[in-house]
Amino acid sequence: MDRGRITRKSQMSDSLLGFPVPCSFPKVGVEEWNSLQRLYSNFANAGPGKGLFILRLAISSFLISDARTALLERPHSGNVLHSTIAAGAGVFLCLGLWTPIAGATTAILELYLVFSRPENIWPMLLAAGIAAGLALLGPGSWSVDAHVYGRKRISLQDP
Repeated sequence: MDRGRITRKSQMSDSLLGFPVPCSFPKVGVEEWNSLQRLYSNFANAGPGKGLFILRLAISSFLISDARTALLERPHSGNVLHSTIAAGAGVFLCLGLWTPIAGATTAILELYLVFSRPENIWPMLLAAGIAAGLALLGPGSWSVDAHVYGRKRISLQDP
C-alpha cells in the first residue's frame, strides 16, 4: 500500500547525495489558519483560562477607571492622550481582543508613566507587570481572540 507517498525536493536535509528521499505522510487539509494561533501554543481553558479572564478584568477596570478619573479631574492637561490610550487598551483587554498588542501597549505606557511621574509608581508598576504578563501568556479561551483566531478543525484526507 503506497498511499500518501510523497517526495520532497525543497530541503537539502531530505536529500541523499542530491537525490530526493521518499517520505510518507498523509495530506492534511486545514480549514482555516490564522496568525495569532502561532503566537501561543494553546488558548488556556478551564482554571487557567478563568485566571487569565480575571487578570484581564482587573487590569481593564484599573485602566478605565484611572483614565476616567484623570479626564474628569484634569481634562485640559497633557494627560488626555495617555488617558485615551489607556482607556482604549483597557477596553481591548476586557474583551480579550488583540490581547498581545493591547498588553504590550499598556505595559509600555505604564512604564513611561512610571518614569515621567515618579510620585506614586507602585500601581503603575503593577499594571505594567500584569499587562506584560497578559501580552506574553495570551488571552485565554474566554476571549474574542480565542473565538476568532483559536484552534480550527483539521481534517485528514486520503490521497
